[in-house]
Amino acid sequence: MKKIAIHLPVWQRVEMTAACYEGIERIRKEFLREGYELVPYIGVSEPVHALLAEEYGYKYKEVTNETLGLKNQALFEWMKEDDWDVMMQLGSDDFLLPGAGKYIAENIEEHDFACFRNIYMFRADTREGTLFQGYPCGAGRFMKRWIADKVKLMWSSRRVGLDGCSAQHLFASLPQAHDQVVHMGARNI
Repeated sequence: MKKIAIHLPVWQRVEMTAACYEGIERIRKEFLREGYELVPYIGVSEPVHALLAEEYGYKYKEVTNETLGLKNQALFEWMKEDDWDVMMQLGSDDFLLPGAGKYIAENIEEHDFACFRNIYMFRADTREGTLFQGYPCGAGRFMKRWIADKVKLMWSSRRVGLDGCSAQHLFASLPQAHDQVVHMGARNI
């Protein structure tokens, strides 16, 4: 069984995080059928999030939320101490819908690195889904372990633009990856 390490920093919005965890538990069965075990790694900065991670049996590490970029990087470095095959990025407001596990697993078998360019995002203010197109989103992005091991700095001390920041660092570490990146469609995420 191959392991997918989920990189998941959380902060505030505890109800949203709990819903995200429920989504992970739901989709976990789908990934198992495809031969993948999901192992969430949670970056927490508040005691309530540590308790929630414990409740779900998830690995977590306390990391400061001074800037989300540094939090992401600290979580990334900690995850690399463990044994896993693929890293997938999620945020506490990212939800994988039914069918996503099979779709992502198929892409993992075929590609070493991929991200979504067309993705539906739920807008909390309007309570509607909006299709975002044209940029490589970090939600659901995955990379095989060999890529993660070659990238020492994935995120810097930025507060915003973290998807672009991680892509810049990744492509600087592995210039050939830029031409090989696979942009998955909007299906099922």
